[in-house]
Amino acid sequence: HFYLNLSFFLFQAKALTGNGPVWNYNFTHTPSWTDPKFGAFHASELPFVFNSFASMGIQETADEEILSQQMS
Repeated sequence: HFYLNLSFFLFQAKALTGNGPVWNYNFTHTPSWTDPKFGAFHASELPFVFNSFASMGIQETADEEILSQQMS
């Protein structure tokens, strides 16, 4: 839990500086294009955040497109 606590502290510090918005999220979606045993792995949220499925050669599901629209 050290990472979670450290990241929370850093997000709070950034928010208090007033230098811009800060977002924190816990991505738990298992991408449809990976083996389910991997779950939501490090950086698997990037195609959703940047809506970059096509440029990465990924065919997302309709639900994943909706999730991406909500996240980006």
